[in-house]
Amino acid sequence: MTDSDRKNNEIKSCNEIDLRSHAVVEASAGTGKTYTITGLVVRLVLGITEPLKELSGCSGSEMIKVWNLKGDVHPLTVDQILLSTFTNAATEEMKLRVAASLRKCGESFRNLEFLLKNLSATYKKLGCLLESMKERSEGLSVENYVFPLAAALMIAALKHNCNSEPDNETSLDDNCIKSMLNALEDGEKRLSDAVINIDRASVVTIHQFCKSMLHRYAFESRSLFRTELMAEPDEARNYASTIEKRNFLYGDKTRSIVDYFLYKTLNESQSDYKRNISALVNAAGRIDLKDEKTVKNSLRDESISRE
Repeated sequence: MTDSDRKNNEIKSCNEIDLRSHAVVEASAGTGKTYTITGLVVRLVLGITEPLKELSGCSGSEMIKVWNLKGDVHPLTVDQILLSTFTNAATEEMKLRVAASLRKCGESFRNLEFLLKNLSATYKKLGCLLESMKERSEGLSVENYVFPLAAALMIAALKHNCNSEPDNETSLDDNCIKSMLNALEDGEKRLSDAVINIDRASVVTIHQFCKSMLHRYAFESRSLFRTELMAEPDEARNYASTIEKRNFLYGDKTRSIVDYFLYKTLNESQSDYKRNISALVNAAGRIDLKDEKTVKNSLRDESISRE
């Protein structure tokens, strides 16, 4: 791919990402990854998965051509969307950012409803109406990436309810205006419901997501029903080491060795006890503990040599 091709294919907005396929967002710290993610959540809640190009200073006919969805709108509820990050602190921040973005977009939709009601009496052609709405929306704190989404929903509503392919000269009667208003109201309601149910959103760390999947499919993954997610890996290593030591010390072969050692230390003085402890440690460092007879002989040899 040449530099010119790469420049032409460069994505400038979260609206240009095709959500019908896989996508990877790579960027340095502080360059807007979380902002992009919140924009994608808004699109999923509104059900717009097709990419929409960003247009500046464009005419109404260009808007209709570029923002005319080819497929149907399939909105998701906020609990159907999974967001995964690295740390617990990042999950809380992401949930707050997503909620704030959904809230702002809901306000933008209400402002666009106000514009549509006021401008529909003056502009009776679809192209002129969209062009005027976009121009005036910039002064009503409408998020930059929200207007293309709202326009796409309005155009889709016209196609569905008026049974015609909208173009720049499409005449707008009361039925068409009502369809467009309903599209904006439905979008606002979806965004408001998402804000209300934001606590049901799956915003988790990668470890938490893996744990939930293991619990949900415990039989398939052959994992334990009761598992605990440890914050520090050292805790897990220490726990595993303790289990291994416990299994070794209380294994069948080791038990007989320890019993032999305890038998020798009974009724002995403190100095004899310390000598046998030392013998056990030294013997364990030199011999194969799987061979019970060899261990006992080594213990006996070690004690004799110390005497």
